[in-house]
Amino acid sequence: QFKQMALSDLIATQLLLQKATDADKATGQKEADDQIAKILKQFGSQEALDTQLTASGKTMAELRAQAVKAGTTSAVLIRELNAAPTAADMKKYYDEHPADFEQPEKVHVRHILLLTMDPSTRTPLPDDQIKAKRKQIDDLLKRARAGEDFAALATKYSEDPGSKENGGELPAFPRGQMMPEFEAAAFALSTNGISDVVTTAYGFHIIKFLGKTPAKKLEYSEVADNLKDYLTLQNLKKLAPAYVEKLKKAAKVEILDPDLKAASEAAEAAAAAAPAADAMPADQ
Repeated sequence: QFKQMALSDLIATQLLLQKATDADKATGQKEADDQIAKILKQFGSQEALDTQLTASGKTMAELRAQAVKAGTTSAVLIRELNAAPTAADMKKYYDEHPADFEQPEKVHVRHILLLTMDPSTRTPLPDDQIKAKRKQIDDLLKRARAGEDFAALATKYSEDPGSKENGGELPAFPRGQMMPEFEAAAFALSTNGISDVVTTAYGFHIIKFLGKTPAKKLEYSEVADNLKDYLTLQNLKKLAPAYVEKLKKAAKVEILDPDLKAASEAAEAAAAAAPAADAMPADQ
């Protein structure tokens, strides 16, 4: 089944690439450049990305070629199916779905974490170690409230690998993303406030307030690009399957491997039967 799905995707890709114009190919190149730039930013360096690619058995050239193909086939579909929304479509969606564009209140903090569990096994540390960590966090709280640089303390003592190199700073977050105890303490703080020791399943935290962003509705201009991408994707999900099947039939693609041919025919039969099943009355 996996082979059949992979083969179906490969056939679709080749048929779409055959229809690519020079403009589609240029769009594919640009999409690939943008995607690779984002990936490099995530990994932090070309060396780190190369290490990951080597571990997965892929080269940078293969990654780029894959990205170019994906960008080009997407451009073909958008052009052929006229899938890009109009400005009127986008504005209509924005006006009719206000809840989609509500940005919740967010809080921005630094924190110091002393772990009370083993990060590899996620089992609690022995009681004597937990007591020692509690004594240490109490001491750090006194030092922070006495005026020592909180970021420097976090860099030196925090055991949160994701934030300690950043002085304990976390990206601003809304409610519902952090441990309940941590979230409650963070949202209760005000300007320059430092929390009491907060205990979570991870360990002991001290939180320093950096700022708060009130809830608001994002302006149309702020979301227009993402909204265009979203509506384009929705149109493609709706229109692309039938279009690709039409291309396959017109190309008279023949699958020679007997097992893959049988799997392909079974998948086509299931797809053809799906609309009838969906249309069946609920009481049948």
